[in-house]
Amino acid sequence: MNVGSNWKLAHVVGTGLMLTSLRASAAVPQEWTRRLPSGSTLYSGLTGMVVDAEGHSFVVGNAGTSGNVDILAARYAPDGALVWSQTWDGVERWHDTVSDVALGPDGSVYAVGSTPDRNRYADLLVLKFNAADGALIWSRTFNGGPGISDAALVVATDRDGNVYAGGHTVGDGADCLIVKFDADGVFHWSQTWDGPASAPYSQEAVRDLLVAPDGDLVMLTDGVMATLHPDYVVIKYDAADGSMIWSRNWGVNGGDYPVDMEIDAAGDVYVTGDALNNGSVEYGTIKLRGSDGALLWAEYDAAGFREAAYALALDAEGGVYVTGWSDPHGDQSKFMHNLFTVKRDAATGSRWWTHEYGEACLWCYDAGGDLVIDDSGHVFVGGITSSPPYASDQIMLVLDAATGAELDRGIVWTTGSESAGVNVARLDRAQNLYLGGSVTNYDTGAVDVHVVKYASMSEGPDCGAIRKFSARCRDGKLTAKVVSSLPEGTELTLLRNGGDAKTVAINARGKGKAKWSGQGGSQTLRIEECPEVPEASTTCS
Repeated sequence: MNVGSNWKLAHVVGTGLMLTSLRASAAVPQEWTRRLPSGSTLYSGLTGMVVDAEGHSFVVGNAGTSGNVDILAARYAPDGALVWSQTWDGVERWHDTVSDVALGPDGSVYAVGSTPDRNRYADLLVLKFNAADGALIWSRTFNGGPGISDAALVVATDRDGNVYAGGHTVGDGADCLIVKFDADGVFHWSQTWDGPASAPYSQEAVRDLLVAPDGDLVMLTDGVMATLHPDYVVIKYDAADGSMIWSRNWGVNGGDYPVDMEIDAAGDVYVTGDALNNGSVEYGTIKLRGSDGALLWAEYDAAGFREAAYALALDAEGGVYVTGWSDPHGDQSKFMHNLFTVKRDAATGSRWWTHEYGEACLWCYDAGGDLVIDDSGHVFVGGITSSPPYASDQIMLVLDAATGAELDRGIVWTTGSESAGVNVARLDRAQNLYLGGSVTNYDTGAVDVHVVKYASMSEGPDCGAIRKFSARCRDGKLTAKVVSSLPEGTELTLLRNGGDAKTVAINARGKGKAKWSGQGGSQTLRIEECPEVPEASTTCS
């Protein structure tokens, strides 16, 4: 695989302004790209990826054979080295599947999915791995009753180490299911939710699950209403006992399917998906107040005859971003889609800009899979492209958060009948970019888990503005101080003895401070973003 560049027509639309530019994209080189074989079953490939602050990437996916699907988990080091790879085969030696992965506050790896019981009904499954070597710490299952199948689709963890698995069980159709375990694998509670539609139309599952800043749990589902049409349904639960705090649904009784959710620092909730608007399926994005679920705004976005949203992301400056695809032609048999990205204002919902990528040609399929924004205002959109000269290759667009203009592009070329896309985009603390997806060979059926790393494009702080960096320790209380002329709000990461990071925000006087308690022995501190600044050392007695 190599990196290429080409001339491509891109359209950027802002409020009251259209910019059409034909530009040469300077290719962004990858630091590394890795592939991990996962078999050739219908389930094979990456299903989840998470990246820790230091740049260790943890991936999960399904592997094995068509007669015995296994769970695959692996860890890559920041330099791309494969640290460990594990497969898990349940006691029935049959179809074990994994759907999502998360890290606990101690760095432990949690993977969720399903495993068959002795009667071959699925049980919800939670696995906990040691991040250092991949050793299995514990496994837990949940069964809703005899003859009932349960499965987890998403997972969330909180600051106390509790793990929440969200998926589905069987009621009058499929019902939402959430199960809570603590860090030791002790079961705490389970909660189900069933939409108002009657069987067999009541078909729900947890589509996303997040822990809010107040520690409570927010669930997203496509709840089927009494009209037999799905709505966006968002429910907030008390994390302590699973009791419902509030519930809100949004839709137009025509078929509204949510796909992704994010929560901002104030606890407000943002959801995007595929929503019906005047007879057309478009991006439908809403904002709910975190305290009571009240609708704050709802907006639609379209660039063609039909749209499909795949991912939503927030930045720290009040931006809301959605990506997916738009069909500019209307004839689905032509399989001609453009990668379509939108930015809206978090406070008001007003649209800032839209960006389209793709060519108007037969089988030119271009779609965004996920996106993330760094602290320098780069919007990274990962997806798949089949517009010439590409053919089912992985694409990474770098857009300007302020204007939506394309700044750069990265391509992972496939060979022969291979196809590569993006399911997950993540940043580490240094703002390096990681894209996770699958590479499928349509001649052989083989599927590889695929991870790509791009070097940080973040401008970072002006390290020359740091005038003093010092540390002292009294009675086991370690204090590090920064004196600078950096702008107020600049964040620096202080690392104690190579780890144990704390973030310092520079105040209006150019100063910042971090504290650690209960320390002993020699202490060495450094500023991660500024390796040229001398380390600060002291001893705690």
